[in-house]
Amino acid sequence: MTRFRELNFYTDESAISDALCKDFLLNEGNVCVFSDTKTALNFEIPISPLDKLDDNIALAGKSIYIITNNIAALREALLRCVPLNARISALALDSHSSRTPLVLISPPKAGSHLLITLVGSFGYQAGRILPFNPLGGHWYTLDYDSIHTSAQDYFFYRNNRGNNYGGRLDAFERCLGVAMYRHPRDILKSRLNYNFNPQNAVMGRYMEGATRYAQCKALLDENSVFRDIGGELADFVNWARFPNVIPISYEEFCTHEPEDTSPVDIVWELQLHLQIGGRPSVYLEKSLGNSPTFSTGQVFAPDEDVDAHSDKLSEKCRYYMEALGYEANSPYSDYFRKARQRVFDTQDNRPVDLPIRIENTNFFAIYYQDKAFYAECMSKEGAEFLQTLDVDMPYRLQSDNLEDLLFKVRMIETGQKFPVPANFNS
Repeated sequence: MTRFRELNFYTDESAISDALCKDFLLNEGNVCVFSDTKTALNFEIPISPLDKLDDNIALAGKSIYIITNNIAALREALLRCVPLNARISALALDSHSSRTPLVLISPPKAGSHLLITLVGSFGYQAGRILPFNPLGGHWYTLDYDSIHTSAQDYFFYRNNRGNNYGGRLDAFERCLGVAMYRHPRDILKSRLNYNFNPQNAVMGRYMEGATRYAQCKALLDENSVFRDIGGELADFVNWARFPNVIPISYEEFCTHEPEDTSPVDIVWELQLHLQIGGRPSVYLEKSLGNSPTFSTGQVFAPDEDVDAHSDKLSEKCRYYMEALGYEANSPYSDYFRKARQRVFDTQDNRPVDLPIRIENTNFFAIYYQDKAFYAECMSKEGAEFLQTLDVDMPYRLQSDNLEDLLFKVRMIETGQKFPVPANFNS
């Protein structure tokens, strides 16, 4: 069946109202409006409550407008649109992808290149390691420069050794996350083909000259240079238990099983959860065509050396497989689709009661309090310099964006023109 799906976002109520009125004039019977507020429109357009957005058959092929200024209501309404073949339009709120940072997570050789390519096609910019104040429209890693972050390591070190209140200022909860998983059989096969090549991995010469069978055995040996694959993969299950992390599987992009799903469906779901405008078919073509390692249909490809270790692999990875719905003799799992039938949201739970020092510049102490950032002049040299700018005491600058605050501080400290009095708070 041909499916037409498109998601559009508008910057304000005037823009979405204009689009709605034009759409209604061109094809009155094709437009459906759902809202949780009384909307002032120039035409007598029927408006239904948001909770009526659930008739998949009646709404097929329609142009659907979701009008709400409530983030939770919008997320819930978009979740209802997952099974719809329709054009969806909504307001771009603070939950929009351009305003919400994203973190990526995946075990090694579980489809990380495909995931990175996909979010790049969505328009996300690479932001590297997650900073204190991540930017919307950017994707980040949680540790170092890869997305293969251990949940246990990440939270253990932040909780026990993290700066500023035991890591409670970490920005993870402010972000949505996407975690890519894969059947352990194909993870093992991919690692066998990749890890023993010195051009790919730092341990590439490990067991140089050994048979492929022996190398595969080493991948399952917890006493080898490789981590215990069972414990490693079990740890990555933890990410799927956070309410801001969306779980997906590699197999969903390269198979048409179950019969009622396709790779376009998973892209469409991600668009709705992440609030990304556009057509899923376009994003799918861009991402699958540009991924350097993706090969359509390469699930459970024949491999005698891997299959010879299937019993041991299943034993080691039992927790991972049971948690994610994988079976030993099939690469497909319906866990992921079911797990995504809920709203994923972000929170800023960072402490607000006391000022938390972030860093020092030449003249200013930068700190965080009550979900805002402050720069306060603490030095005699700084005070003398700022007096030349005719700024009254005290010297305290405030912003809700750390990058914006640091930019203003740099301008002040380098003596550039800047309206200091208007931006300082006493």
